[in-house]
Amino acid sequence: MIGINGTPWFDLEPYLDMDSLEKQKHLIAMGLVLSNQYRAPTVGVQGIFHDQSMLELGDFAKKIMEDPEYEHKDILNILKSRSNIRMFCKYMYPTVALNDAIHLNTVKGGLDYWNKHLASECVDTPAYKYFGFLRKWINDQKIFSEVGRVIFFINEPGVQVVKHRDYPDGKSHRDNMMWISLDKRKNFWIWDDETKEKHYTTSRALIFDNGDWHGVDPTEYMGWSLRVDGIYSDEFLEKSGLTKWFEKHE
Repeated sequence: MIGINGTPWFDLEPYLDMDSLEKQKHLIAMGLVLSNQYRAPTVGVQGIFHDQSMLELGDFAKKIMEDPEYEHKDILNILKSRSNIRMFCKYMYPTVALNDAIHLNTVKGGLDYWNKHLASECVDTPAYKYFGFLRKWINDQKIFSEVGRVIFFINEPGVQVVKHRDYPDGKSHRDNMMWISLDKRKNFWIWDDETKEKHYTTSRALIFDNGDWHGVDPTEYMGWSLRVDGIYSDEFLEKSGLTKWFEKHE
């Protein structure tokens, strides 16, 4: 396990005004309802799964979209969009998606995961219009000097997020991000591959190294988490004592 400064995850609550965000939980719920039309499966690449026998949804959908001989090409022509075709594959084949997501701000074209932290490389989606209050809260925290991707991950009751890591190479890429779940409905954990132990998170706001395996146990209720990517401010890094950890590593 890579961890952060010797811990599986790092508590962000001391550096954020979580109580003010908690008071806006009803607005978040309303925004998620109004933006539900933009909800779509979250996909990655085959190499991110701990269990490589699973068939990754995004890779599979891409394969059939590029196959001129695919037997249901007429259906793909009707569905047209990449998100619709992924949903079709989710219903049709034994593929695995990590969960569903609503992007508020996303990488241009939705393809270059490596630039998700850069404001210049990201663009607002139509869903962000329902979350003006959230944009203000994120900016007011001063944790980022620059904000990139903003995304809600949605989990239905009884559904797990399979053990995965965000990068297939298993290396630490020192992603500058924050992960928030106000009501702790998501049983989120970081996996230690040496001790074979799940380290469950207990904070409403945290960061972890997403080069580590992580996932979510089946939940009792509908749950969501918010992830914000960006570039940490010098002020936050100094206050948190994480300056050296988040220096660029070759």
